[in-house]
Amino acid sequence: MLDERGFHGLCFDSAEGYEAVCVSTIHGRPSIQLRSNDGNSPQERITLGVNESGVATVEIRDAAGKTQIRLEVGKDGHTRIEGVSPPLTSQEPWTPR
Repeated sequence: MLDERGFHGLCFDSAEGYEAVCVSTIHGRPSIQLRSNDGNSPQERITLGVNESGVATVEIRDAAGKTQIRLEVGKDGHTRIEGVSPPLTSQEPWTPR
């Protein structure tokens, strides 16, 4: 799939007719999305990608699509984990560079 918005990808549909798995580049950045229809409508449940700052990210969402856990690794190797209860005491606040 190619379009003028900068999305180039390949998506696989589920038997229910929604895009269940997409492997793509969005504005030149790699991304993989996994969707599930566990709630009222198909939601992205897991996303893997690299953002415009070069930070590699994994996001895991609940059936409503709300991010529950986010893992990040910066280009410099700095890591960040959000959504772990209780928060890790060894983790410093992180800002992308």
